[in-house]
Amino acid sequence: LLHDDLLMVRELSEQLGVQAVIASLPMEIGLHGLEWYDYRSQTTAPLSAALIETIEQGVVSEIFLTDRQHEGSPAGFESTLIELFPNQKIPLIAFGGISKAEQISTLLTLPNVAAVSIGNFLNYREHAIQKLKEVLVSAALRPPNYATEYPFLNNV
Repeated sequence: LLHDDLLMVRELSEQLGVQAVIASLPMEIGLHGLEWYDYRSQTTAPLSAALIETIEQGVVSEIFLTDRQHEGSPAGFESTLIELFPNQKIPLIAFGGISKAEQISTLLTLPNVAAVSIGNFLNYREHAIQKLKEVLVSAALRPPNYATEYPFLNNV
């Protein structure tokens, strides 16, 4: 829907509530800087002004930001994607190439990263989640942010 019908995304947000709508954006760094990947056409393009405006209007609660180029690569997530993302206030969920506790800890110290998501790196490894938790439990992570702390959600 983000590629085809932003009005429908807005309507879903109004009907379901902004907290129920997360924008999934597979991104990469290309010739023109930050580029949005379209899996259907297998092409990239810069984020459209209309999509950026929709995000800034608080139609989605978070961005699921996928490092498309490094998905499946151990410790491959490119943090420059976060730095280049045009809206530094909307919470981001980082995904793609995240496999190490140190990497998770570093990403979670970035002010606009609300969470990280790990895919197959937790599969086929004994006690993978427990080992990550052991390392992260002592990490000095920032306290949680709640919706009232995000000004763009106040008018939704």
